[in-house]
This record gives sequence, C-alpha cells and structure tokens, in this order.
Amino acid sequence: MEKNEKYECKEHDEDCIFICDEYNVPVCSRCVAGKERKHEGHKVFKINETISSWNTIFKDEIETTLQEDIRILNELEKCVDVYDYQVKSVIKVIREDEKQLKQMVDEKVKSMIDDVKMKTSCEKDIMANLVTDTKSRIETKTALEDRRKHLEKERPNLAVIYDMKTLHDKFSKIEIGVSPSSPSIDYKPKEASGFNLHSVFGTYIFRPLKYNLPKGIEMRRDTNGKLYFADHNTETTTRDFSLPYGWEKRYTLAGHSYYVDHSTKRNTWTDPRQKK
Repeated sequence: MEKNEKYECKEHDEDCIFICDEYNVPVCSRCVAGKERKHEGHKVFKINETISSWNTIFKDEIETTLQEDIRILNELEKCVDVYDYQVKSVIKVIREDEKQLKQMVDEKVKSMIDDVKMKTSCEKDIMANLVTDTKSRIETKTALEDRRKHLEKERPNLAVIYDMKTLHDKFSKIEIGVSPSSPSIDYKPKEASGFNLHSVFGTYIFRPLKYNLPKGIEMRRDTNGKLYFADHNTETTTRDFSLPYGWEKRYTLAGHSYYVDHSTKRNTWTDPRQKK
C-alpha cells in the first residue's frame, strides 16, 4: 500500500481517522459517533496521537538498547585487549621457565603452551564472535533508527503506523545484548626442585568467559540457535528474564503495551511484575 493511500471504512465509505485500542483496528468517525456507534465507549486515538506513541516507544527502546550495545562493544574490545595481554604474559613466563630448564623440559614446555593456546583460543573466538554480533546489532538498530527518523518526517497516515509497527517487529526480533565479564588467565611459577617437572613449573588458572546475569539466571540457546534464559530459582525458562515465566510483552496497533500470559492464554494491560 502506498504511503499516502487512505484507509476507508468498509461499512461507511469514510476515511479511517482513528485507531480503536479495544479491537486494535482503524475506524472512522461514524464508527465512533454514528448511529451504530459500534465503538462507543472504546478508547480511540487519532492517527497523529498513534504515530507519536509509536515514535516514542520505538525511539526510547532503540536508544536504550543501542547505547547498551555500544557499551557492551566497548567492554568487549577492552576484554579482548586485556585477555590477549594476559595470554601473552602467561606464555612469556612459561618461556622464562623454559630457558632455565631447556634440556630437561622441552617437551613439557611445548605441552603447556599448546594447552594454554588451546584453552584460550576458544574464549578468544567466543569474544571475537560476540564483538561481531554486537557490531551487527548496532548496524541493524542504526539502520532501523534511520528508517524511523525518515518515517517521522512523513505525512501522518495509517501507512506510517503500519511501517512503524513493522520496524518495531523487526526490532523486537533482534536478540538481547548481554554484557559478559572478561575471561582471564594467569600463571604462578614454582621454584625448581630436582627433576620433578610438576614441581618446577607453575600453574595457570583458567577462568572462562561469563555473562553478567542475575543470580540463578543462565543464558542458553535452543536447537534453532535462538537465545533464551533458564531461571534456576524457579526452574523455568523464558525469552525475557525480566518477565515472569510464560509472559510476553506486546503492543497494540495504537502503540499501547499489553502483556500475554501464554500459560492461561489471556491478555492484560497490567505489567505482571507490578502484581503483589
């Protein structure tokens, strides 16, 4: 449908100038105040109000998550540098031990270095992938924001509303950015004692990458690779750990949020997190 094409009410052959929030449909003035008054008493909103509502929702959400992703990217890039430095430092210390016991421990040194590289390369690959994914989210959200700004300048009409909702649907499908803590590795050398190689070499402590999530919350992926969270406190899973298990946040065509309880298949305007 063209952006400037009008939506006509099939019952009254009038342009639809309102959005009925009760039935989530566009309506004309006769639907609201005519003889039939099918939508009398319902909450209806003008197109300009609806576009403003969608614009506020989309702008606030994309600005918040975009800034969070930029923060995550900065942290990830710092983590990569620090972790690289730690890996190089550990290998350097191992090399220093190697010099002291070269003839005795060539095989042992090679084994330890290979082990360090093997264990840390996986974490480095994970961080590199996280950096790539975060950049991709930022690019996608930036493109969506550019499109939103373009729609904001369009003449207000229902097509703009549907475009806004389509953009928001695309935005909603973008995975949540989760800030990880940096993995680390260090090495504690030991003093040489005879020919016991295990007592001569130090040990490195390997700490894998972890995500900064609330206590008892674990991030997982399903068989399709989609992100979800396991709540070990309630032994449930959810796509958004900020909502109770089985709940989902959605928006009406007029841009008002409501909540879906998939366990009871019911909708409510009330945020379940506000219930006592």
